[in-house]
Amino acid sequence: MPIGRSPGRCDDEAATGPNQTAFYTRAMTVLKIARMGHPILLERCQPVADPGAPEIRRLVHDMFETMEDAPGAGLAAPQVHVPLRLFVFRVQPHRATGAPGDAVIGNTVVINPVVEPFGEEMQLRWEGCLSIPGLRAVVPRWRRVRYSGFD
Repeated sequence: MPIGRSPGRCDDEAATGPNQTAFYTRAMTVLKIARMGHPILLERCQPVADPGAPEIRRLVHDMFETMEDAPGAGLAAPQVHVPLRLFVFRVQPHRATGAPGDAVIGNTVVINPVVEPFGEEMQLRWEGCLSIPGLRAVVPRWRRVRYSGFD
């Protein structure tokens, strides 16, 4: 599934013009971000039944558009009022430290994620959250994690 910022359709129904170049008719949507205290952020999310469904593809594209607009480094479906197990993220060049395993990562989607610590080492890092605009804090996190899911 191609992922990233695109000005058009994300459901593979692009029309073709006279020079056989695809053009797109559906603009992306910047979604409303749920703020701290909203009940959706406390719900247990449901698994995504069909990761290739057109509505999931649209949601992923709109989440990337929203993350770009915010701007942010990651966004989970519940943050845009959708109680599904899905998140998008990226690590931009200015955020990568260059340490082993800490590299630039382009736009990535993980559907039905499983995240587990890889090792015992923790670290403190400054972090923000799009659901709590304007607030940053030092947060303990596992130094390395392993994640899996449908990408």
